Amino acid sequence: MPKKTHHDHHHVPHFYRHVGRIFLLYFRSHESRWALSLFAMLIASMVAYSAIHGAFSYWQRAIYDSFQAYDLPQFRFLMIVFVGIAAINIIIFMARAYIESLLKIFWRRFLSHHYISIWLSDVRYYLLQLMPGDTDNPDQRLSDDLLYITTNTLTLFTKIMQEVFTLIVFLGILWQISGPLSFSLWGYHIVIPGYLVFVAFFYAVLGTAITKHVMKPLLPLDVEKERREGDLRYALARIREHSESIAFLNGEAKEKKTTDGFVHNLYLTTRIIMRKMLYVNFWINGYMQVSIIVPMLLMAPRYFGEKLTIGILIQVLSVFRSVENAFTIIVQNYPDIIEWKASLTRLIAFERTMHQPLPHKNIVYQSHEKPELVIHNLTLTTPAGKKIQHVGDKNLAPSASTLIKGPSGIGKSTLLRALQGMWLFGEGTIDYPAARFFFLPQKPYLPLGKLKEVITYPQEARAFSSTLLVQVLEDVGLAHLKTRLEDEAFWPQVLSGGEQQRLGFARLLLANPSWIFLDEATSALDEPSEHALYQLIQTRFPKATCISVGHRPTLEAFHQDVWLFPHNDSHA
Repeated sequence: MPKKTHHDHHHVPHFYRHVGRIFLLYFRSHESRWALSLFAMLIASMVAYSAIHGAFSYWQRAIYDSFQAYDLPQFRFLMIVFVGIAAINIIIFMARAYIESLLKIFWRRFLSHHYISIWLSDVRYYLLQLMPGDTDNPDQRLSDDLLYITTNTLTLFTKIMQEVFTLIVFLGILWQISGPLSFSLWGYHIVIPGYLVFVAFFYAVLGTAITKHVMKPLLPLDVEKERREGDLRYALARIREHSESIAFLNGEAKEKKTTDGFVHNLYLTTRIIMRKMLYVNFWINGYMQVSIIVPMLLMAPRYFGEKLTIGILIQVLSVFRSVENAFTIIVQNYPDIIEWKASLTRLIAFERTMHQPLPHKNIVYQSHEKPELVIHNLTLTTPAGKKIQHVGDKNLAPSASTLIKGPSGIGKSTLLRALQGMWLFGEGTIDYPAARFFFLPQKPYLPLGKLKEVITYPQEARAFSSTLLVQVLEDVGLAHLKTRLEDEAFWPQVLSGGEQQRLGFARLLLANPSWIFLDEATSALDEPSEHALYQLIQTRFPKATCISVGHRPTLEAFHQDVWLFPHNDSHA
């Protein structure tokens, strides 16, 4: 058996430190005053709820005693009292539920803004896909897991704290009404005061220990199940996103086989969980059934010995049940606790990956006052450190145009990413001028929304007049779309590959850059269309620097310098 490591030894406290930090993020934020006020009101409502239930136990005792004594006037009086107790109980319950819901939505809103901001900062959303770590299905982490964590943390907290307050109220009642237990053992006379309190406590401790043992294997299985759910969801989303390409290739059978594999993996994991839950449910439900008769067995001798009224017996059974429920709150909610912990484990792992440092040897980016972009001793590597290409030294002059050519897969697009500041993996230095940069990939990103929002992305559509947007569409050969600026559609499917590339050039015109990077940005267009768009750039931005990656010989006419990559040779 392997020795327990230092990490293993501190795993549990380390986990709960993370939980506390996530919880305190909100309560120490700019919304802290509002959050703490709601939290205080939630605690107050739970205290009031427990107090009214304590009062109800005495009402219950009195009503049953009135039945036993055939006391009709007392019964009528207690019915009036019940109306007041019930009204207060309903008001407190509604207030507690509403306050809890407010905290859930405010906390989720805050955490969503917090984690999405981190994910979208410093190009992390892109780099995380390239670096090792627990980064599978980030959309699931930032959506489903955050929802589950905020909802279940507060739900479990409310349940547990409610039972704690109930325990405080009901322990005194149970101690008082259960009376002492007297018996002789080995010649000694033993008296245990409030013995039902001890019975409830030890019964709950036993139940909690056994439940924790039988539930322990479910945590890793639940984490695995959620990962497989995310894989299936991602595969289905990709089919929707690339439906046209799949249809052209008649890839339905292949996609069906792929998704069937994900469904089968999910099925296998779920079946394992189901089999283990049979054992868990057998224990939990058996435990709950036995707990019903335990106080009856203990109080029966006193009742049948005519030492108790029926009202006291009913109160004892009710209060014992409440105390035992409070002691066994962990047992009752252990499946939910397992799922809650699994969601937190995934979020903590994802957060740890987001904050992990980049490789020690990375490209250094420096701004300088010179107008040119200077590459010094640049080597591009994979995130794992494997060499992609040695670039060496290169000066890219302002107001000039350079075409980067070379075999496919040699690292040309990676070089453009490095020049844009998106590829940090490697060695060397890139000194860049203070200028407006614009990068146009081979396949432009088309977000959800109206066509005018797609054209102006990532800028706000309201920053541009409709007249300007119509003019830009006409300039890039998309005049047929000028009447659809307000239309919403799934534009990656509506527009052809060539139209999408034209739309990318429309964005370029709106961005008004001084440095332009084009990564095979006209590959889906015919040569006359390519010629027209490059001519448009030269006319509209005569002083801009243009760096292009492409294969067509016709592109050389629009560039002053051709960089034969990776040999670092160039010619005019």
